[in-house]
Amino acid sequence: MPLGFRILPLVSLLFLAGIAGAQTTASFEAGTNRAETSVKFCDLNRVVSNADTVVTTGASSKVTLGVRLLNKVDDDLISQFKKAWTISKAGFDSTEGLVLVFLLQDGRYVGRSPGSTNEFEQVSFKWDPATIAIVHTHPNSINPRPSRIDQLAAEKLGIPVFTITSRGMYVYNPITMQTSRVMADQDWMDPSKWAKWIANHHTPVDEYSDLSY
Repeated sequence: MPLGFRILPLVSLLFLAGIAGAQTTASFEAGTNRAETSVKFCDLNRVVSNADTVVTTGASSKVTLGVRLLNKVDDDLISQFKKAWTISKAGFDSTEGLVLVFLLQDGRYVGRSPGSTNEFEQVSFKWDPATIAIVHTHPNSINPRPSRIDQLAAEKLGIPVFTITSRGMYVYNPITMQTSRVMADQDWMDPSKWAKWIANHHTPVDEYSDLSY
């Protein structure tokens, strides 16, 4: 029987240990003030073909590739960030927006969103081991930095977890166990700000790099 946990007030990640041959289902939730145990399945379609993606097994290498998306943010990724932000109604709603990020064989990073899943204060998605990073919104009413639950999610999955908010874009690195602000305010929606970030970090970053804006 799959086991899961849904935890506490901010944005949490529900892990479900899938049965043989099934993918894990996860759920980011802008939660209530209670902790409860639950099992939830979501049958979203796979977002990209495994044949197109790079899959790594080492935790360190996967985190490096995940944070390295910062060197490769383009109009397509920004568009996905904006879609997630729209779902959250610019942070004024408790609805969460989510982007799963994949590294393609040709070196490009692509983001895919499950869209609005019509769930109250959460968004569920089917976990794909090719996911290299998770980007999600935080409501304006809570701390913009990845919560402790977000941090546990990053450590469990072995990938960086980003938040996009009205007060900046943040990333939690599960290798160093540090959170960095990589963009101020809503600069993460501005291509010119990304060009500046990339110019300031012209060497591809890794899990030990200073990711500060």
